[in-house]
Amino acid sequence: MMPDIKIDEFTRMQRLAPEWDLNDKSTRDALREIIATIDEQKPEERGVWQWKTLATAYAWQPNTAYLLEGILRVPSLNIVYGAPGTLKSMLMIDLALCVASGRPWLPLPSRERGLAVLASPVLWADFDNGEDAMNERIRAIGQALELGTDTPFYYVSMPSPWLDAADPADAGLVQLRAGIVGASAKLVIVDNLRNIAGKVDENSAEIGDLMLNLRRLSEELDVAIILIHHQRKAQGFKARAGDNLRGHSSIEAALDLALLVTRENREPEIHCSPTKIRGADFPPFTATFAYEREADMPVLARARFFSVPEDLPPSDEDLKSLILEILGEQALHQRAITGAVQAEAPHWGINKIRSILAEMVREKELDLEETSHGKPNCYTVIGV
Repeated sequence: MMPDIKIDEFTRMQRLAPEWDLNDKSTRDALREIIATIDEQKPEERGVWQWKTLATAYAWQPNTAYLLEGILRVPSLNIVYGAPGTLKSMLMIDLALCVASGRPWLPLPSRERGLAVLASPVLWADFDNGEDAMNERIRAIGQALELGTDTPFYYVSMPSPWLDAADPADAGLVQLRAGIVGASAKLVIVDNLRNIAGKVDENSAEIGDLMLNLRRLSEELDVAIILIHHQRKAQGFKARAGDNLRGHSSIEAALDLALLVTRENREPEIHCSPTKIRGADFPPFTATFAYEREADMPVLARARFFSVPEDLPPSDEDLKSLILEILGEQALHQRAITGAVQAEAPHWGINKIRSILAEMVREKELDLEETSHGKPNCYTVIGV
């Protein structure tokens, strides 16, 4: 028996997490936090159904706690899904760091106000990308937001024990619960649903038990949970947008919100459409991805998502005018032009800027001057 555990406490720990190593002090401390949370509940909340009457319903006040204004409620169970390459994980990292820091999400490129958030601690559990990818993405968005290391954002990548959310007694689920309690988190993002399903087939009705476990966790700890998931492969005509969500219908049935993310031809713009909403509706919206890479390295340095004003979409002519203004009478290489454009208008992606530069050369608006060996070619305005 460990010297700092009483017999009754040891028994409760064994029942709560039989596979955990109780010789480890940090493990014992995590279990104590969970037990303390359970003990704080009223006896009737732990073991007796409490039947209510119309008096309770009439006295009820709507829950106005939104982590993201008009979109993400607390508590709630949600899914963000899309095909590979739609930037859905990057978009959620951007949201997570905005919530953790209290910054508005998806501001306009002019730095005007975006969607208001409720500043809250955030947990991210990664079972898909791996530690290097998560470090790079989180660092890039954190640096773009200029966040300090004390920002209450906590993440784990490919952890052990693994999370099997289909098993209510799973050691990974206990770890997740302990993390939520320890951080006082209000937002939890798990990437992705398929990888936390254990032996359960996502296309079988059994996946509904997994969703129920997560729903209970959300309600008990008063958190919004976002699962990242994949889109169903195209199978011809579909009667409704929700049919794009991969897996058994019980997945969608359990959700408060399902948000479909789409992207065309690797363009910087992504489109977000709600395909299931439990509560007030909201319209689809568009965001654009802006980023910088480290000098001479294929690594993200800074990255952000911005809103695209639907009533006045930016045009190619707007971008050409900005490039001409930046160049003036000087000669600049492609990286310098790209950086200057995104500093003024972050909604323009690098690929788009490059294609417009090539078009301006073809149309004789710009000249591409060759420089000495080893140095990048420079652009100049023709006729200046």
